[in-house]
Amino acid sequence: MGFSDFLPKPAPARTSHRQEPAPIRALDNWKRGSEYALVFWSAVDYAGEYQALMEAGVPFGIAVKRMSQATFDQLVRAVRATNQTNPIPIFVDSGAYSEDTGRFSDADWDRVLDRYEALAKAGGDRIFLVAPDEIGSFDGTEARLRKAAPRLRRLLDLGAHLLLPIQPKRGFYLAQRAGMLLHAAGFTYSDLSARGRVHPALPWTDKVKDKPSMEDLAAFLRGNRPSRIHFLGVGSENPEWLRLLDTVHRASPSTRVQGDSNRFGAMRGEGRSLTRAGRLVDLGALQIDPRSQDFADLTDEEGEALGLQSQSLMDVMAWTTPEERRRIANEAMLEEDLLDLFVNGPIEDFLDAREKTGAGDYLHEAIDAAWARRGERFAPDRRRHLATRRVLAPPPSEQSLLRAVEHEAGLPVNDPRVVAWMRDAGVAIRRGVLDYPAGRSNPEGARRRLADALDADAIHGVLFHMNPANAERVAFLQSVRERKAAPKPKAGFSAFLRRS
Repeated sequence: MGFSDFLPKPAPARTSHRQEPAPIRALDNWKRGSEYALVFWSAVDYAGEYQALMEAGVPFGIAVKRMSQATFDQLVRAVRATNQTNPIPIFVDSGAYSEDTGRFSDADWDRVLDRYEALAKAGGDRIFLVAPDEIGSFDGTEARLRKAAPRLRRLLDLGAHLLLPIQPKRGFYLAQRAGMLLHAAGFTYSDLSARGRVHPALPWTDKVKDKPSMEDLAAFLRGNRPSRIHFLGVGSENPEWLRLLDTVHRASPSTRVQGDSNRFGAMRGEGRSLTRAGRLVDLGALQIDPRSQDFADLTDEEGEALGLQSQSLMDVMAWTTPEERRRIANEAMLEEDLLDLFVNGPIEDFLDAREKTGAGDYLHEAIDAAWARRGERFAPDRRRHLATRRVLAPPPSEQSLLRAVEHEAGLPVNDPRVVAWMRDAGVAIRRGVLDYPAGRSNPEGARRRLADALDADAIHGVLFHMNPANAERVAFLQSVRERKAAPKPKAGFSAFLRRS
């Protein structure tokens, strides 16, 4: 049984005097979801974020009121362009949940419904629109639905799905409240049936204290058999999710369960994965990190992937200023005579001198970092796109991760200092296999945990400072940072590495 087996058959397309085309049916082609449940990653605000989610095949959610007009127009174009190739379902909320900072005016609702219509025209049945409501207020929701009724019918005619928020009202069963709101919106129970595209949506966040009981929910489902039911604010990470799935499946096996959670928004913040990935982009670490070459598509001046030491040093003069070359030379720990040749040229003399001395071990790495720092490479949406791709990427293999740890630390993974670092990250090696959490076999969780720890280390540098081979480099960079005279290696940095 596939995804489309649970989709209701669309009603015949309505026509008007303008003879509009039939509604778009893109969702039938989408095969990536589970067969029974669909969860949207909500709180997606920017073009770079939703582009990466579309590429990864992850259903996502937006709030149209929060989006700038340029970002929204770009989303409409992206939806239209992917209807046949990658029709990811999209959850679209008005943003009314944020009314505690100011109530929506009539103009706000007109703008929301205009944007709803634009998305419905672009995406048809892959678009799930939350009907106008007032959080926590049944009467307020009823009034808003009655006012928007003519435009809501128009959205259905365009092929979109409508999620009808059924707010709490004391003394009324769920079925009674659903009937009252359907009537206010100009719908009937046939619109809510297995063939309809109006779906009950139950607010299930912590703000809602008066949720229906499982018995009330089951009775409503048995009596109406909707094609879908959506739980607002609940995702698969929520402890209640499995209980809701079980209740729905028992009462109405053909009803698909949907939810949306703030999972994407929860990745933002100090120490969290999306914010950390953004900082790695800023540092150029995503492009230089060998674990992420499959996902990093920034290139050097010759079009080769960063971090592969493929740059032609002959071209450095063409895209750097003397100040930039001086910074590269300092980061590469070039001795004074080589530094002057690298900064001022000619580059041929520098290459000859470098070949004779064997110096400049970190030169390619420093050039990579300089190229990654180029401002035009990290426009805000590009930065968000790379960071989101990093978050969505599967964790590397265990062998790749352990090699990365050894490379960063310059020590074997069984060294007590490395073992202590991994223990602080919540990961252990037992019988040669990663273990996380302690005492429980969870290989994928262990790999994800260690990958996150390595990402964090790329910012804080614990393993880098642990590496004995980096001691002189750390001292040199620190002295440059403090604008002090840098101590020169007596026999060259390469000789120092050999002695170490």
